[in-house]
Amino acid sequence: MSNEEPLMPDENPALQPAEEEQLPDPNGPPQPVKGPSPIRSAVTAVVCLMIGGTLFTMCSIECCPCMGATRSSKLEWQKRQQQIQQAWEEDQKSSSENAGG
Repeated sequence: MSNEEPLMPDENPALQPAEEEQLPDPNGPPQPVKGPSPIRSAVTAVVCLMIGGTLFTMCSIECCPCMGATRSSKLEWQKRQQQIQQAWEEDQKSSSENAGG
């Protein structure tokens, strides 16, 4: 056993390929990356708008029955409040007639 520490693979010359052993790039020289085509971007935008519009419409339609039910409940509550007010006024009239007579 030796006192030397083992070399890391990038430090060990035996593990590094020689210059003449490196193969050329089979794809040729690097090419610039092309951006997305304008047609693809336009189609993507139209599809996203259609999906968004569909979801918005579906959510709006789902809320309509709730709004109608709320309105109906409000009308019933107002009707009940009127009945309570009329009953209270009639009770006040009958109480004042009985107290005065």
